[in-house]
Amino acid sequence: MLNSFIQNIQHIYIACQATDFRKQIDSLVALVTMQFKLDPFSESCAFIFYNHRR
Repeated sequence: MLNSFIQNIQHIYIACQATDFRKQIDSLVALVTMQFKLDPFSESCAFIFYNHRR
């Protein structure tokens, strides 16, 4: 399953700022749409986010 996901990836986008994961998926979708100006449901792209360490 992971292999088929990885094979379709053409671009990987990394968020430059820490992301608050308490906001869940809806905020991540909005972040991709507004900041990256991309379709968050694209099967050819992967998005990487990170959180602050406490």
